[in-house]
Amino acid sequence: ELTDDDDDRCTITGSGDASEDVFSSTSAADLTLANLVFTGAGADSDGIFIDLTGTDADGYTLTMRNVESSGNGEDGIDVLVDDDDGDVVLSLGDVVLRNNGEDGLFAAIDTDDTSAVTLKNVIASDNGRYGATFQDSSAGASTYTIDESQFSNNGDADGLRIRRAEAGGVPGALTVKIDETTANDNGDGDLGDHGMRVFFDRGGGSASLEVEVTESVANNNDGDGISVETANGDGTLSAVVQDVTTVDNGAQGVQIIQRDGGAATVGIDRTVANRNGLDGIHVRGDNGNDDLSVVLVDVEARDNGSGGAAGENIVVREDGDGALDATLANVATSHADAGDNVRVVENDAGDARVSLTNVTTTNAGDHGVIVREADAGALTLLLAAPIAASDNGIDGVRVVSDSQVLLAKGTFAEVRGTNNGGFLVNLPGELAIPNDAA
Repeated sequence: ELTDDDDDRCTITGSGDASEDVFSSTSAADLTLANLVFTGAGADSDGIFIDLTGTDADGYTLTMRNVESSGNGEDGIDVLVDDDDGDVVLSLGDVVLRNNGEDGLFAAIDTDDTSAVTLKNVIASDNGRYGATFQDSSAGASTYTIDESQFSNNGDADGLRIRRAEAGGVPGALTVKIDETTANDNGDGDLGDHGMRVFFDRGGGSASLEVEVTESVANNNDGDGISVETANGDGTLSAVVQDVTTVDNGAQGVQIIQRDGGAATVGIDRTVANRNGLDGIHVRGDNGNDDLSVVLVDVEARDNGSGGAAGENIVVREDGDGALDATLANVATSHADAGDNVRVVENDAGDARVSLTNVTTTNAGDHGVIVREADAGALTLLLAAPIAASDNGIDGVRVVSDSQVLLAKGTFAEVRGTNNGGFLVNLPGELAIPNDAA
């Protein structure tokens, strides 16, 4: 344990030597750092360097309270926990990591058991690469809890990245909860530099991923504001985005993709996704025979595709044989100048059920709303009061299906709109409702 019991923090300044960290530890004993400042590491050195590679420790806990590690040549904090047979716990509270040459926080965790990471009031901003990045190869379950933290103005990478994969094996489940956190202005011009990113490589296994992002902001990043992706397995995905603002990002405002297999459930509530370079909200299930369920409520998505690409305000896609169930309620969209305001697509043989309630869609370059069943599955469509679709470049509401379309009674009774380039409602079989008609 290394602490300063005085009310003022003790500052430890490095020599500036390129190969000398300010503080380093290779001990497998649990470590607590409190009320300390580490600064001045040289060009190839860290403020805090902890290396447990090959120690075979039976569990490890690292605790930091009221610590700053800023102005170092490489990382503010660099933690390597390797070949550990016990549970790994990292707990950081009231920690500042600024102006480091590479990452504010880098942590590589490899254990045969579980990992638990908690960040509370951590500021990891203005660093040369990542604000905070985790490479987690735990064989057991991993839990990340991030609260009241900031990951902004970092350079050649993401503000916050959590990458989960088991090296040479199959990882356990991953749970990520992010609350009241900001990740703005990250990246150096690369669309791969995101505000917050969670990537889960299941290694051919079936571990679940649960992600919640609440009361958070991810604006003006070079890539996505918020990105959640899976690969190489068939575990379930549960994603919740609530009370979030994600605007002016170079790629997607919110992107959630479930690949390869496993049912996916996505809920996006009380979220604003405006003026992003590609799509405002992009949810995709490329998940084999498994289903995709998406609920969007109280969402605003306007002026996306601002990067000059054919971006949409809202995209929901199911690309496998599973069913798609999409519900959009109290949604306001406008000015997807080079695309559709709302695009809901079942691209393969699964059935699709699409429900739209109180949706406003205006001034799209193409369709206000397009709903498509592109293969042999049946499409069930429900529209409820009111659907306002005006001033779109082609149709207000376009329905496309290669198979059966089931329309609920009164589906188009509350659709209103004027001045669309094509029809107010355009249905399969050359059925159409002109503008200004119910």
